[in-house]
Amino acid sequence: MPGRRTDRSGRTALVGCGLAAVLLFGLLVLGLTAYTGGIFAVRRSDGYRHAVSALRAQEATAPVLGLPLSDGWWLGLQLARDAAGHQELRVRARVRGSQAVGTLYTTLQDGPDGWAPTTVLLDVDGHVSDILADHAEALEADTHARRSTLLADARRRIDAGQLAEALPIVEEALRLDPDNAAAWATRAEVRLGLGDTKGAEADAREALVLDPDSGTGQRALAQVHQAYGDWRACIEVATVRIRSAPRDGRAWTIRAHCFLGAERPREALAGAREGCTRGDPRGCELARSLE
Repeated sequence: MPGRRTDRSGRTALVGCGLAAVLLFGLLVLGLTAYTGGIFAVRRSDGYRHAVSALRAQEATAPVLGLPLSDGWWLGLQLARDAAGHQELRVRARVRGSQAVGTLYTTLQDGPDGWAPTTVLLDVDGHVSDILADHAEALEADTHARRSTLLADARRRIDAGQLAEALPIVEEALRLDPDNAAAWATRAEVRLGLGDTKGAEADAREALVLDPDSGTGQRALAQVHQAYGDWRACIEVATVRIRSAPRDGRAWTIRAHCFLGAERPREALAGAREGCTRGDPRGCELARSLE
């Protein structure tokens, strides 16, 4: 009888150990599955892909790792909160290029549009660079260059009288950089030339909201007042521009036209001559017509 009880206890213990082993194995599989799923979800997330894209863009201009670039499947994940209480996902990944291997540290913050990267750092042999900040600077420089090219092209077409062709070009500059006062003022000039006075006024005022000292915005608004026949407002706005930039020949000519509209021919002639002297051919044309 004692032998049987011992055997029964042993069998019970063995079964218990087996169940514990199965449970532990199941928990291990569940944990690995959850971790793998988490890695897969993070790798596919827009925020993480944006971070890797920023790294690839920098490697294309100033290679540290070298292209082609690959980010390994191994990821370190940590869920935390920042000082303001926002939920963060901190991701650590190995990245390999043709020249070196490094570690990419990305902080993703939960927001209304999903997880967005707030910090992207690359560590290569102890040298840490801020990828997100460098990428933003590069994008800003590229945007500035493209916008300047578009506005220069639009200006050539405006001067050639090709206003319809200039309009889509300046609108592309606005899509590229909607906070640029010069782009708004240039479209105001184009719209005014195409007969859209209200649209031109809205654009000119937007330019001056963005930059109250914008010369192109001030000239555009003065021309809008000229189109409306509001001579006094035109003269006031053009005078503000002339006081801040007395060498602006176009502003002198615009004011001369408004003096003429206000039946002040002497001041119109003097202003036209000044515009001509300051390099505006339209001022020379107006001066000859008044002499």
